Amino acid sequence: MKPRFHLYTALLAIILLLWGCSDTSTGPTVDEASSQKQFVWEALNYWYFWQTDVPKLADDKDFFDNNQEYQNYLMGFQDAGNVFDDLLFTPENFGEGVGEDDFSFFIEDYEEFLASRRGESQSFGFEFGLVQPDRNSNDIFGYVQYVLDGRPADEAGLVRGDIFTGINGTPLNVNNFRTLLANNPIVLTLAESVDGEIAETGETVTINAAEIQEDPIYLSKVIDTGTARVGYLLYNSFQTNSHQNLNDVFGNFISEGIDELVLDLRYNGGGAVITSATLASMISGLGSSEIFGEFTFNQKRSQQGSQVPFQDELKVFNEDGEETGEISMNKLSSLNRLFVLTGFGTASASEAIINGLNPFMDITLIGRQTVGKDDASITLYDAPAPYTN
Repeated sequence: MKPRFHLYTALLAIILLLWGCSDTSTGPTVDEASSQKQFVWEALNYWYFWQTDVPKLADDKDFFDNNQEYQNYLMGFQDAGNVFDDLLFTPENFGEGVGEDDFSFFIEDYEEFLASRRGESQSFGFEFGLVQPDRNSNDIFGYVQYVLDGRPADEAGLVRGDIFTGINGTPLNVNNFRTLLANNPIVLTLAESVDGEIAETGETVTINAAEIQEDPIYLSKVIDTGTARVGYLLYNSFQTNSHQNLNDVFGNFISEGIDELVLDLRYNGGGAVITSATLASMISGLGSSEIFGEFTFNQKRSQQGSQVPFQDELKVFNEDGEETGEISMNKLSSLNRLFVLTGFGTASASEAIINGLNPFMDITLIGRQTVGKDDASITLYDAPAPYTN
């Protein structure tokens, strides 16, 4: 079965401050909400997958008695982000078992967001998981999943498997870890597992954040087991700017004559669907005569509905996410099965590659249950309709 994606709310970026002009009409004066708040309503009314399920997003603003009531509704919120939250089709707004939107979110700094999609961020250079050992307590501890070579955490001596129970002298709990991790620098209180219990070692590690560019291809290699040559790829984000490097990895797999492939997506929360389709094409050898997946939009945007085929050639993108051309794609041709390592955070484009390949080859999943995210997104901006520029 091909994966289907609901197109959920745009990730909203407020990028313009628009000043109102004086009203020279002779009609009644209407007090208007800020342009940012109006943009949120207009963009959600235009694109939101669940638009017809949210009465306040009814076309022509039919939910409101008149334009002033609509403007009063918007002005009743502190900022545009609060308007956004109120208009989502979520359990918080519509009740458990009713609201279906789990993933839409609002951002203010679109440049920071787009940079993160390219793997650029102010970061400590390590990925971590959190564990709450006792559900009756808010206490948690962190463990290091991987460390980026040559980045601050690596230089500070942090390694995969390290455990930490506090940051800057404050014990971690479910309520404070985000705030503590926002500090720079951070001082991790190290711990270890002793007879199944977490005990502090008395050691600390200080890490200063830095601007980094993370390569989503964390590791690729060929393992000779004596009976087979196994390709292994640890891939952490579906980024369009990684296409060329992925192509090089598969060129190496081809030259090494691999018999099996292990795709490690344990830390991959998703990314670009086109990159998922591209990687699936490299693995399977399939081309545009087969369908990888398809998008479903809201009723008003149904004409946008489109299929996503497997790829014949490799689309090349620059650092800004703009397609710059096509080159020959390196594709495996002899695999009839794929092993995929999964974790709690395996989601979205990672799940798409599993579901998209499933009709064409045997997929063996090893690890944790994945998130279950069949939603894709577009980024909407405070700009004229269709809000995508």
